[in-house]
Amino acid sequence: SEEVKMYRLLALDLDDTLVNSQRIISQKNKSAIQAAREKGTIITILTGRSYVNTRPVCEELELDSMPVVTFGGAKIVSYPDDQILYQELLTSDMVREVLHFAAQEKVYAQVYDGDVFCYNEETEESRYYAQRLGQQGRQVDFATTSFDNSPKVLVTVQPEALPALYEKAKVALGDKYQITPSSQRFLEFYHLGNDKGMGLAWLGKHYGIMREEMIAMGAMAVDAPMLR
Repeated sequence: SEEVKMYRLLALDLDDTLVNSQRIISQKNKSAIQAAREKGTIITILTGRSYVNTRPVCEELELDSMPVVTFGGAKIVSYPDDQILYQELLTSDMVREVLHFAAQEKVYAQVYDGDVFCYNEETEESRYYAQRLGQQGRQVDFATTSFDNSPKVLVTVQPEALPALYEKAKVALGDKYQITPSSQRFLEFYHLGNDKGMGLAWLGKHYGIMREEMIAMGAMAVDAPMLR
């Protein structure tokens, strides 16, 4: 008889893949995930979100445990014990360099300080981001704040302006940063080498799972490295 292939790891993007625009997971998806887990498959989420903002999704899925790749690959945490398995942060000087680029381009930027996003002044963009994630940020003075716990900087523009800004960012900063469009409006800056593909490869090595034994699902350009 033909051998049935067993996939050992299921990797899911969150926004616009597992979670819809109303931040809802369908019961059909929940049931499928629970059925896969019962067969021994490791379920993992790979997201640009923070762990704090992802943890409620883990709770909703009602799984006993799961690794979570957050900040687009910059931080991997085990749920539910909240243990950091891997992280690579930007230095404060790197954060400042990206903020300088954003200021030159006259675009809104925000910095993650740990799991909290920080902005220089409240704007339509900061309110849009808070509403999208259902998470409040923190207003700080970029000029006097030292960011020593930052996994990423995020820049927001209108969709029609994103392609040109992405090309400018790659020319100016692409040799030092992982730069990724994560939606029609977001451009994210990470430590060079951090992306969802790296995060998935790290999990494969950690659990002893080959890529042929994995399934990955995603919806945006930021998901391309893990799909490859």
